[in-house]
Amino acid sequence: MLGSMGAPLFDAQWRFLGMHVGTDPANNNHGIRLISILAQLRVNGFRWDSTSFRAPTRSGGKPETRNESLDGVVRKFAYAIRSYDDYDDADNDAWASDIAELDTSPGDRWAWAEAAAVTALFDPEKLKPMGDPSINARVAVLFESSPARNAGGSRCWMLAERLRVPALQRLARRGEIQSMRAMNPGDREDIRDVVMDQFLAGVQPTRSDLQDPERLRAMLQVKGWLAATGIAMPSKESLQTALERAMLIAPFRHLTQGFFAGRKTELDTLAAYVDGPDVDTNNMPPPPILIFGPGGMGKSALLAHFILAHSEHDTAKPEAWRPFVYLDFDRPDLDARNQMGVLMAIARQIGQQVPAARDRTDAVEKKWDESSRSRRTELNPPTKDRQLQLAPRARKGEIDDAVFDLASIMNSAHDNLPAPLVLVLDTLEEVQYSTPDAVVPLAALVVTLRRLVPSLRPVLAGRIEIDSAAQLTSLPLAPLLEPAAEALLTNHLPPELAVKERLVSRMVQIVGGNPLSLRLAADVLRLETDANLEQLGEEEVWQRVGDAIVQGQLYERILQHIHVGAIQKLAVPGLVLRYITPDLIRDVLAGPCGIDVKDDAMAQSLFDDLS
Repeated sequence: MLGSMGAPLFDAQWRFLGMHVGTDPANNNHGIRLISILAQLRVNGFRWDSTSFRAPTRSGGKPETRNESLDGVVRKFAYAIRSYDDYDDADNDAWASDIAELDTSPGDRWAWAEAAAVTALFDPEKLKPMGDPSINARVAVLFESSPARNAGGSRCWMLAERLRVPALQRLARRGEIQSMRAMNPGDREDIRDVVMDQFLAGVQPTRSDLQDPERLRAMLQVKGWLAATGIAMPSKESLQTALERAMLIAPFRHLTQGFFAGRKTELDTLAAYVDGPDVDTNNMPPPPILIFGPGGMGKSALLAHFILAHSEHDTAKPEAWRPFVYLDFDRPDLDARNQMGVLMAIARQIGQQVPAARDRTDAVEKKWDESSRSRRTELNPPTKDRQLQLAPRARKGEIDDAVFDLASIMNSAHDNLPAPLVLVLDTLEEVQYSTPDAVVPLAALVVTLRRLVPSLRPVLAGRIEIDSAAQLTSLPLAPLLEPAAEALLTNHLPPELAVKERLVSRMVQIVGGNPLSLRLAADVLRLETDANLEQLGEEEVWQRVGDAIVQGQLYERILQHIHVGAIQKLAVPGLVLRYITPDLIRDVLAGPCGIDVKDDAMAQSLFDDLS
């Protein structure tokens, strides 16, 4: 058994603790603890007879005696487990003396565990326990911890939660958490340590805290650590809800970080539509709004600002959340031809954000899943050829039933919402280009929902106006007016160029009011010298007029300034993708571009250089 499991591991007193099983890429050793070895032996029906030191056998089988051949390691192993059959629940007492087999007391071991428990990660050499526990007891804490690295990349350890929770509870009972934390203040760069201080000080989360997914994850983790201490903290449910909201809103918050100007009229129109009456003077619901305009006109930024303004309408009350549903047809799992899938995606998001509606949305999803499985079985009799499998499509009657079910859920959910429910269908150009026949039926589906749910406020967005415009209120995005265009361009220029009013005005005349073109123009201006700019003749400048031509030239000029070979290879094919990530560089672009991306680190490096 020794040869098959690896080298034995010992404590400071050369007592057997487990077996080495391997080393990870970070050169950290990993092993199987004694208690795990014993548990596995027991599961497989093996027992040790420590009296005569006989080898393990299946229960009831005849033992094979090897009294003289067992070396000292195996003798210690057998000695260490002599009372395992009487040990029922190791997890309830990590410091049981008959298992730990250390020349230290449980009190010494708990002293080290308590010191490690008040920090997210710990360096064994820097731990400061209370009292004067034996240094040997620290080894027991390490065997109950996992290796990790702090923000600076240094090796540390993280105490297992099954020890951390009772250790913090012991400190709380003695009223010594704050004292222990003062002795072991943790790492101020680790957000979990920051949250630990916040909770111990009784500081309630701020609005910005409740909007930060990373901080909310840290709060949930630290709350779990402190669960048994009695310290007043936000409820797990409220933190989990805030995390779901923060994750939903994070992409829109990212889109609003740049300069935004010239769309006040459109924002006011959307706000009036959402906050206006459910029906007009003819007792009819106002039709859904369709935002459309060519690429780069700022639809995504407009929608992001609109969604943030709607969902966080009352900025003084973090809990005054206005749920919304957002469907992005750029996602591969959302097919406009599959209307049942669209309806289920809407139901799923409502259930996630409106707890009172979750049971009903889950029931609707379950009903469709069962119907879908039954249809799949009908379409695909047992066969070995997986390529012939057909995807089930809902019948019109099933879709009609799902529409009425969803409308009923929405109407009921409205009683639990502080405002009308906004439904956004974004990136409809993907549908218009790939499956154009699905656009009008999709719009009709939305119009039907709007008619059945007076409190619903659908907003659609794409590059081209939909043929069924009679049933939609069109909101075309025109180019920015000259003052807004100049403001946007100026904001993206370095200070030494932003002050040149004639330069800014001339470039706006050349490029026009397309926000993407203006940002690209700013990139070119940053790359060109003042001399080159002055040498541009008036005739040459006006030859570049025309948004499509200008954008193409701007892309080309930017690419000409890329001197790194690998980045040049990535840049042009990368324009085909809607967005680029290190994973996409490694998995999608590397092959066609003829670049050997060896690992994740190289993919990240290429991504950083391309940025």
